[in-house]
Amino acid sequence: MKRILILLLAVFMLCGCSVTPTQSIDPTASPTPVPTPDEIVDHGEKFTVSHKKYDYNADNLVIVSVKNKSSEAYDVTLNASYLDENKNVIKTEQKTYHGFVANWSNNFIFYPEMSFDSFELEFVYELTTTPTFTQYLTVGDKMSVEVSKCLSDGKGTFVYEPKPEYDWYYYVNFMYYGVRSTFDGALKFKWESVVLDSNGDILVYFKSGASSNYRKTTDPNGNSFMVIMYVTDVKTSSSQKYTLPDNVKNSTGFLSMLYVEEDI
Repeated sequence: MKRILILLLAVFMLCGCSVTPTQSIDPTASPTPVPTPDEIVDHGEKFTVSHKKYDYNADNLVIVSVKNKSSEAYDVTLNASYLDENKNVIKTEQKTYHGFVANWSNNFIFYPEMSFDSFELEFVYELTTTPTFTQYLTVGDKMSVEVSKCLSDGKGTFVYEPKPEYDWYYYVNFMYYGVRSTFDGALKFKWESVVLDSNGDILVYFKSGASSNYRKTTDPNGNSFMVIMYVTDVKTSSSQKYTLPDNVKNSTGFLSMLYVEEDI
C-alpha cells in the first residue's frame, strides 16, 4: 500500500481507520471535463489566470487557476473583490504565493462563506529574490475515488478515537497520487482541494493540515494526498455493499498548494 503523507498517517494511526481501498475508481480512464472558466486573462507572456464561480453550501466559491508560462520564478499576489448585484464591493480578500516557479500551475480557492453576485481579481507579480522550494515537490496526474472504512457514529461523522458506540462504516475519499520530493533536505508545506462531481458540482472543499519534516521520496511510486469526501451510513459488517453514485465515480479534483518551504 502506498504510504500516506505524515499528516494523514498520524490521524489514521490514532483512529484505526483504514486507508486501504475496498473499491477504487480511476477517473483518469474516463475523465470529467473541466468546467469552462468564467474569465481567462493573459498577463503578457508570463502568466495566464482564469477563474470559475461555483455554488457551495448555499454560498459561493471561486477557483482561480494560475499558470506561469515563463522561465523565471515570481512572488504573486491575488487581490479578490466580492460584489453584489449592484457591483458594490461587499468583501475583499488577498492570497499570496512566494516562489511561484517557472512552468508551474496552481489553483487558489476563494471561499468567503457568503453569497455574492460577481468576482473581480487583481493579479500582481514580481520576480522572486530569495530561494524557492516549490520546484522540489511534484504531484502526479493520477487521481482516483476510493471507498474505504472508518469508525463512525452512524451519522456521517468521521471519528478519531474508538468508543463502544462507534462501528465501522464505509467512507469515500479522493486520492492524488505520485507525490514526490526531490529535495535533499526537509520540506514543509500545506495544501487544500476542491473535488467536483461529474456534473461539475462541488462535493467537498477539504483543508489539509500542515506537513513538516517531509524528506526526499524514495518510493518509486511516490506518496499520496488524500481528501476525505464523506462517510456513508452503510456498515462494513452489513451484507449490503456501498455502491458509488454515478456522479461521484468520475469526480475530478483541483489541488491548491498554499506554500512549500524548507523545514530547517
